[in-house]
Amino acid sequence: MNIQYSINNNDIITEVNTDFIEFGKENAQGKFVPETWIGVDLFTSMVDFHSRFLHQLMLQRVRVRRKTLRYRYRCDSPNIARFMIMNIIPEGRNAVKYENIVEDVVLMPNVFQFQFLSGSEVKRCSFCNSMYVNGNWYDPVHFNGKRAVNLVHYVEYTVCDTCFKRLE
Repeated sequence: MNIQYSINNNDIITEVNTDFIEFGKENAQGKFVPETWIGVDLFTSMVDFHSRFLHQLMLQRVRVRRKTLRYRYRCDSPNIARFMIMNIIPEGRNAVKYENIVEDVVLMPNVFQFQFLSGSEVKRCSFCNSMYVNGNWYDPVHFNGKRAVNLVHYVEYTVCDTCFKRLE
């Protein structure tokens, strides 16, 4: 699968491909409407400050250097771990094309069916999906099948130190 979308010089999504639409449908469980993505600011789809900031830095690097930036990351859905490569490709007039290539898919039943003790500080890396719980980063597999007493209702999306350093 090669998920592609393009943005103009104002970061507005101008084009998406068929794989983008299929990927969106898989992840949104039927609630995805591809037509609503054309004309949308790329950064409105990013939930947390850290992810937006990191993407803005990557986009700036591509636009200034006029060279493709390649970045490996992980994109999970409830039962699937996807290992992907993102290529951010400069095009004319500061427009940019994103290619997100799925390298590997691993079925992981119930990976996100875990619970944390209430009061736990829970963060999730937007790039590698590591979970930050009580002062440590863990792969989500670490929590597979584990249960605690109370569910944390809020998970803060961020970028872990490892992913952030990979771009320095």
